[in-house]
Order: sequence, then structure tokens, then C-alpha cells
Amino acid sequence: MLNQTYTLKSLYHRLLFPMIMATCLTGCLTLGKDFSLDTEWIVIGTTTQQKVASTLGIPQEVGVSGDKHVWTYYYFRVSVFEKTSRKELRIFWDKDLNVHSYNLTSSPVSDKQSLLLPSKQKQKSKGPNQQTNSQKKEIQP
Repeated sequence: MLNQTYTLKSLYHRLLFPMIMATCLTGCLTLGKDFSLDTEWIVIGTTTQQKVASTLGIPQEVGVSGDKHVWTYYYFRVSVFEKTSRKELRIFWDKDLNVHSYNLTSSPVSDKQSLLLPSKQKQKSKGPNQQTNSQKKEIQP
């Protein structure tokens, strides 16, 4: 028990205390490495771990979810003077070490807008009475 207490105190003095002091002095705290929200370069079933590592670097976390290995990249920025920013990219790997799937989340509103309407899926919205030919139903007497 004494050894655990010493370890926790050591952790506080070596890591947490300097981070708290830096936050107080600068007004911000940043964790992780910032990355782009553009994920068009990630192709499911094709993009390899080597490609991801060369593009994003070493992941901040690695783990397992079900039978899939998972890499997590994150960026958190907390500031007294600005809004908090958060990004997280989780990549799930198949047995051949290619991307099986991925999740991307972000907290800034401007980033959310780009995630809600990706460039490939942007479409002009149609009014409630406008339908395409495939949506029209024929009414037979």
C-alpha cells in the first residue's frame, strides 16, 4: 500500500502538477496531436496500418474491441480564452491489417458541419412536394 501511495504522489508531482501549472500560466492545455478531419484517404478494406501510421503517426491508444484491433488518435484543447476543441479518430483493423471501419468525432461546430455534409454526399434539398422520378408513385383507379 505504501508503494502505491508513493507511486500516486510521484505521478502527481511529475505529471499532473506541471500540467496544471502550465494550464494556469498559459490558459490552455493540449493533449494529443492535431489532425485533419478529411478522411477521404481512408479506404475501407484497402488502407493499411503502414499508410495510417505514416499519415497520422503513432496512435495515442491501442486496444481491442470484439475481435478487432483498434487504434485511437485524439486531440483535446482546453482553453480559458477559446472554446474547447476535441477530435477523436478510432480505426478498427481487419485480420489482414487493413481498415475494417472507423469512427470520427469532433466538437467544434464548424467541424461538425463538415462531418454532417461530406462533399460527396452534399445534395440540394428538395421541398416536401418535390420528388424525383424514382420517388413518384402512380395512382391507379
